[in-house]
Amino acid sequence: MKVKNYMSPQVLSIGQETSFIEAMEKMEQHQIRHLLVMDGRNLAGIITLTDLYRVSPSPATALSNFELLYLLDKLTVKQIMTKKLVLIDPDETIKTAAGKMLANNISCLPVVKEGKLAGILTETDVLRAMMDAAI
Repeated sequence: MKVKNYMSPQVLSIGQETSFIEAMEKMEQHQIRHLLVMDGRNLAGIITLTDLYRVSPSPATALSNFELLYLLDKLTVKQIMTKKLVLIDPDETIKTAAGKMLANNISCLPVVKEGKLAGILTETDVLRAMMDAAI
């Protein structure tokens, strides 16, 4: 069972200067939990829904909604993204991918072939592979 058979080759990505608000809206619109962050054609990092929640203001804040929106619009993905990425080759096995995800406590792996982004493998993809193996 190879990564290339379960990964999503169509990857949604954003630029490093994308605002917090735009990133959140894109995740909500596409009902996803991970966005790869690009610097031109190069993979620069990843941002997750958890990352966005982590920097979200507390409901107990004394700031007004207008002040919050202004501040969040100034916050860029580059400031909160994970830059140290754990990658996987599409020819690796699902078992190897699952091991990397467990060892690093992460829920997805960017798939890179010969230095170029080829897709993304999420924990949902790994579960789908495990279901296929069980049948």
